[in-house]
Amino acid sequence: QQRLAPQREAEASELRGSELVASREMESINVQLREIKSEVQQKSAALARLRGMREEQLSEIRTAIGDAAGAESKEAECQEEAKAARSRSELAVEEARKRVKEAEDKR
Repeated sequence: QQRLAPQREAEASELRGSELVASREMESINVQLREIKSEVQQKSAALARLRGMREEQLSEIRTAIGDAAGAESKEAECQEEAKAARSRSELAVEEARKRVKEAEDKR
């Protein structure tokens, strides 16, 4: 038994040393895991912000496209109105010339 006691003591000491090493390794792994979780949360938050910005930009682009289409439509409408006004103006000038000619002819 006395021979076995130092051997068992050595084995117990070795096991305690192994447990300590394993415990330190587990703590190191837990620290790394917390760091990774923190990094994932930060990247997820950044991604959510980017998605929000992208949606906001897309909304602004859609609004700008709608505004541009509305402006183009309004421009076309104004051009048509200007064209009609020119035609009426030309007709009025032609009518005035006829009246002036008729008045001159009567004299």
